[in-house]
Amino acid sequence: MRARVYRRWLRLVLVLVPVVAAFTLWDSYAIQAGHWYFDLDQITGIYVALDVPLDEILFFIVIPICSILTFEAVRSIRPDLGRDL
Repeated sequence: MRARVYRRWLRLVLVLVPVVAAFTLWDSYAIQAGHWYFDLDQITGIYVALDVPLDEILFFIVIPICSILTFEAVRSIRPDLGRDL
């Protein structure tokens, strides 16, 4: 569909950095406060920044990329639905 999302990698990184940072901080706070936890049988067991599981960080990367890819695919078919800012 020629969405060219990966060709504009800098734009993608600029979108991902604040999303990953904000949700990692939020998760870290919730884990430390005891609001939620991750079942060790359901995750890799690898913890990264601020004791947040790697699985969760990857989730914060993959889901926004999927959303952007979907939006750009629809926009490539129907350019009237979204304008490049």
